[in-house]
Amino acid sequence: MMFIVNGELKMGKGKICAQVGHAVIGALHSSRRRLGTMNALNSVWTV
Repeated sequence: MMFIVNGELKMGKGKICAQVGHAVIGALHSSRRRLGTMNALNSVWTV
């Protein structure tokens, strides 16, 4: 999983980490809704 952060947003490192963490949780929840629980977990952890 790769995240691209706009450096011009003038956020501190902690705030960026928090925002990326929220994005990860949102992506996981979205996958679970679309694919079902086990399929979503497999798709997240399988490269």
